[in-house]
This record gives sequence, C-alpha cells and structure tokens, in this order.
Amino acid sequence: MDNFTVCGEKTGSYYSEVNNYVKNHKLSDQVYFDGFKTKMNEYRADMDIGIVASKSEAFGRVTVEGMLSNLAMIGADSAATSELITDNVTGLLYKNGDIDELAKKLVYLYKDRKKLKELAINGFDFAKKFTEGNAANEIYDVITKLS
Repeated sequence: MDNFTVCGEKTGSYYSEVNNYVKNHKLSDQVYFDGFKTKMNEYRADMDIGIVASKSEAFGRVTVEGMLSNLAMIGADSAATSELITDNVTGLLYKNGDIDELAKKLVYLYKDRKKLKELAINGFDFAKKFTEGNAANEIYDVITKLS
C-alpha cells in the first residue's frame, strides 16, 4: 500500500494518540506525519485522496481546495463537508467518528482507481463555482434578484 501522509501540527493529545497508535501497530513505514503546511496546493500535487475528518467544518474550505486540486475527497458526514460532498458523486461521506467506515472508503478508492478518478473530476467540476469571480457573480445574482 502507498504511504498515508498526515499534515497538521505535531502537538496535542490527539496527535500523541494517533502517533502512538501508528507506532504500536508498526505502521511507521506507511504513515508519515509531515507537520503544518502553508503551500498545500503544491503539496497535494503528489496525492490522490483528500480526507476531511473534522466534525465541524464551518465553510469547508479544505474540502473545496482538495476538489480543486483534483483529489477524490472523503469527508465526515457533518457540517459544511456534507453540504459540499454529494456522496458517491463528488466524493465519499462516512459517518462522523466511524473510523472503520472511513477505512473502508479509503480501501475502496485505493482498489477502484476508475471511481477515484470519477470522483476527482466530478468534485473539481463542482468546486469550480467557488473560484474567484464565480462565487462573487453568484452572490451578485442573488442580491440583484432580491432587490
């Protein structure tokens, strides 16, 4: 299996818990903690799948950025993530907190590269509406219709 890269601060109890799990299950050669990144677009170029496991994404910027980077997105079925991902169309959703379901979704996409590519393309097409100019034009259209 390819490597699983985790970006984010290497601090706090959550990081310690996950890091200990990786060490205790002898997964250190497959799971890589790469710390906080500021240039995620460049970083995503080497990836196929993006995961948004947050329980309370307010806007879902990470989901949209992943879609615009041509990643097949997997997200927790909550908050903005479930508003942005249409399950099995623009990405995959899993029950919030259900690690087993998340793992199954990862394995599914790892094995089905055709589906992975389909979700990435659909997600990209969906997320284009959030790019500069498009979002402003849509907001302007709504405002003018209300006036």
